[in-house]
Amino acid sequence: MDRSELERLARDGLGSYPPDSLPTLSAWCWDYARETGDARYCFLWRSLEMLWQCFEENGISAIIVHSWDAALAEYMPEVLQADSPQGGTYWAALLHEQLMHPSADEPASDQMNQDDMRAAE
Repeated sequence: MDRSELERLARDGLGSYPPDSLPTLSAWCWDYARETGDARYCFLWRSLEMLWQCFEENGISAIIVHSWDAALAEYMPEVLQADSPQGGTYWAALLHEQLMHPSADEPASDQMNQDDMRAAE
Protein backbone atom coordinates (compact mmCIF):
# COMPACT_ATOMS: atom_id res chain seq x y z
CA MET A 1 0.00 0.00 0.00
CA ASP A 2 1.05 3.56 -0.68
CA ARG A 3 -0.27 6.98 -1.64
CA SER A 4 -1.14 5.74 -5.11
CA GLU A 5 -3.91 3.62 -3.54
CA LEU A 6 -5.42 6.76 -2.00
CA GLU A 7 -5.17 8.51 -5.37
CA ARG A 8 -6.86 5.54 -7.02
CA LEU A 9 -9.67 5.58 -4.47
CA ALA A 10 -10.26 9.29 -5.09
CA ARG A 11 -10.11 8.90 -8.87
CA ASP A 12 -12.10 5.70 -9.31
CA GLY A 13 -14.45 5.81 -6.33
CA LEU A 14 -15.57 3.23 -3.84
CA GLY A 15 -17.49 1.21 -6.42
CA SER A 16 -14.31 0.28 -8.24
CA TYR A 17 -12.17 -0.14 -5.14
CA PRO A 18 -12.36 -3.53 -3.41
CA PRO A 19 -14.11 -2.84 -0.08
CA ASP A 20 -12.10 -5.61 1.57
CA SER A 21 -8.99 -3.54 0.85
CA LEU A 22 -10.17 -0.59 2.95
CA PRO A 23 -8.88 -2.03 6.26
CA THR A 24 -5.44 -2.60 4.73
CA LEU A 25 -5.35 0.92 3.29
CA SER A 26 -6.58 2.32 6.59
CA ALA A 27 -3.82 0.47 8.47
CA TRP A 28 -1.25 1.82 6.03
CA CYS A 29 -2.47 5.38 6.73
CA TRP A 30 -2.13 4.81 10.48
CA ASP A 31 1.36 3.37 10.15
CA TYR A 32 2.43 6.19 7.84
CA ALA A 33 1.07 8.81 10.25
CA ARG A 34 3.00 7.23 13.13
CA GLU A 35 6.21 7.00 11.12
CA THR A 36 6.11 10.52 9.73
CA GLY A 37 4.07 12.51 12.25
CA ASP A 38 1.87 13.72 9.38
CA ALA A 39 -1.57 14.16 10.96
CA ARG A 40 -3.46 14.17 7.66
CA TYR A 41 -2.97 10.41 7.57
CA CYS A 42 -4.60 10.08 11.01
CA PHE A 43 -7.72 11.69 9.56
CA LEU A 44 -7.53 9.41 6.53
CA TRP A 45 -7.08 6.37 8.80
CA ARG A 46 -10.19 7.27 10.77
CA SER A 47 -12.19 8.11 7.65
CA LEU A 48 -11.37 4.81 5.96
CA GLU A 49 -12.12 2.90 9.17
CA MET A 50 -15.53 4.59 9.30
CA LEU A 51 -16.26 3.74 5.64
CA TRP A 52 -15.29 0.11 6.20
CA GLN A 53 -17.43 -0.15 9.33
CA CYS A 54 -20.42 1.24 7.46
CA PHE A 55 -19.99 -1.23 4.62
CA GLU A 56 -19.49 -4.11 7.02
CA GLU A 57 -22.30 -3.34 9.47
CA ASN A 58 -25.05 -1.78 7.41
CA GLY A 59 -24.50 -2.11 3.74
CA ILE A 60 -24.57 1.25 2.02
CA SER A 61 -27.08 2.77 -0.35
CA ALA A 62 -25.99 3.92 -3.79
CA ILE A 63 -26.89 7.51 -2.84
CA ILE A 64 -24.47 7.49 0.10
CA VAL A 65 -21.72 5.86 -1.97
CA HIS A 66 -22.21 8.53 -4.64
CA SER A 67 -21.95 11.25 -1.99
CA TRP A 68 -18.82 9.66 -0.50
CA ASP A 69 -17.27 9.31 -3.95
CA ALA A 70 -17.91 13.00 -4.61
CA ALA A 71 -16.22 13.94 -1.32
CA LEU A 72 -13.25 11.66 -2.03
CA ALA A 73 -12.85 13.07 -5.53
CA GLU A 74 -13.05 16.66 -4.30
CA TYR A 75 -10.96 16.54 -1.14
CA MET A 76 -8.50 13.63 -1.44
CA PRO A 77 -6.37 15.31 -4.15
CA GLU A 78 -6.12 18.41 -1.93
CA VAL A 79 -5.10 16.24 1.04
CA LEU A 80 -2.37 14.47 -0.91
CA GLN A 81 -1.10 17.44 -2.92
CA ALA A 82 -0.91 19.96 -0.08
CA ASP A 83 2.54 21.47 0.23
CA SER A 84 2.63 21.09 4.00
CA PRO A 85 1.36 18.60 6.55
CA GLN A 86 -0.70 21.41 8.09
CA GLY A 87 -2.41 22.14 4.78
CA GLY A 88 -2.99 18.45 4.17
CA THR A 89 -4.44 18.04 7.65
CA TYR A 90 -6.85 20.91 7.02
CA TRP A 91 -8.14 19.20 3.86
CA ALA A 92 -8.22 15.77 5.54
CA ALA A 93 -10.39 17.19 8.33
CA LEU A 94 -12.78 18.61 5.74
CA LEU A 95 -12.88 15.27 3.94
CA HIS A 96 -13.61 13.46 7.20
CA GLU A 97 -16.45 15.89 7.98
CA GLN A 98 -17.96 15.38 4.52
CA LEU A 99 -17.78 11.60 4.88
CA MET A 100 -19.35 11.70 8.34
CA HIS A 101 -22.12 14.08 7.25
CA PRO A 102 -22.53 13.53 3.50
CA SER A 103 -25.41 15.96 3.06
CA ALA A 104 -23.85 18.70 5.15
CA ASP A 105 -22.18 21.73 3.70
CA GLU A 106 -18.79 22.73 5.00
CA PRO A 107 -18.57 22.72 8.78
CA ALA A 108 -19.89 25.86 10.41
CA SER A 109 -16.76 26.01 12.56
CA ASP A 110 -14.59 26.33 9.46
CA GLN A 111 -13.41 29.94 9.55
CA MET A 112 -10.95 29.71 6.71
CA ASN A 113 -12.10 29.93 3.12
CA GLN A 114 -10.77 27.09 0.98
CA ASP A 115 -9.28 29.56 -1.50
CA ASP A 116 -7.46 31.30 1.37
CA MET A 117 -6.04 27.93 2.43
CA ARG A 118 -4.80 27.19 -1.07
CA ALA A 119 -3.20 30.64 -1.22
CA ALA A 120 -1.51 30.11 2.14
CA GLU A 121 0.28 26.96 0.97
